[in-house]
Amino acid sequence: MRWCLPVAVTAVLGCGLWGEAPVEAAPEVIALRDGHQVTGEVVAEKAGALYVDLGFDILRIPRDQVIQRGKLGEAGSPLAPSTRAGSDADPTGFTFNGPLRAAPVKELVHQYGEAVISIETPSGKGSGFIVNDDGYAVTNAHVIEGETRISAILYQNVPSGLARRRIEDVEIVALNPFMDLALLKLPPQKDLKYNHVVLGSLEDLNAGDGVFAVGNPLGLERSVSQGIVSTRNRNLEGLVFLQTDAAINPGNSGGPLFNLRGEVVGVTSLNRRGARAWASRSP
Repeated sequence: MRWCLPVAVTAVLGCGLWGEAPVEAAPEVIALRDGHQVTGEVVAEKAGALYVDLGFDILRIPRDQVIQRGKLGEAGSPLAPSTRAGSDADPTGFTFNGPLRAAPVKELVHQYGEAVISIETPSGKGSGFIVNDDGYAVTNAHVIEGETRISAILYQNVPSGLARRRIEDVEIVALNPFMDLALLKLPPQKDLKYNHVVLGSLEDLNAGDGVFAVGNPLGLERSVSQGIVSTRNRNLEGLVFLQTDAAINPGNSGGPLFNLRGEVVGVTSLNRRGARAWASRSP
């Protein structure tokens, strides 16, 4: 069996971002210069940036990118409260006002598969996934810890199937060895906009619900495996894991575990006990 640890994604993505937070602040809608919109609680306001709690991550927004702010549901707010993550009105997926719609695994893999990447170092290979269009990506700490040269392989949909694209000079932004997580930054590409996943929650995920993993097990690039959640609460070595029967093998390390709406609910990880995945929960 495989396991998933239910902890907040902010364990690595929000590293060092917490500042003075307003008490019980209402969610705000923030419109950006590039046409994107973000909904969440502003937990800190600094001279050059706002820090917004999305429920599963803390997002830093430069002040010069903000063109409008408003309380959720207020007249004149830049975003209607019915807009949902991944909808046509919010293609970025950062706004998390409700779940995505369920779809067949084949469609979800086609839609979000380009955000799943292969991580290569001089000593090994693993998986990862891009979490925003700036090129930030998540993988396991053990995949890249101690490495000085990291590359990412993207798999782009083309009429003939998938085309590989190699990105060099990937940067390590943060490490959390306890949770076996790492945050990476892929350098900008003039001719490429990074596709990214939508981060989900465990709040409505139960035993028996379907999940699927995408990664590079045993060197078999862009493999997909499907299973169910066996239990949400499996205690191993003092940590509480999700348990799933989806096939996970070496090389899946750092890859995403999706629910059947295409939201990432876990990160697969390998250790001496075999395959396991940890999964995000809204704090």
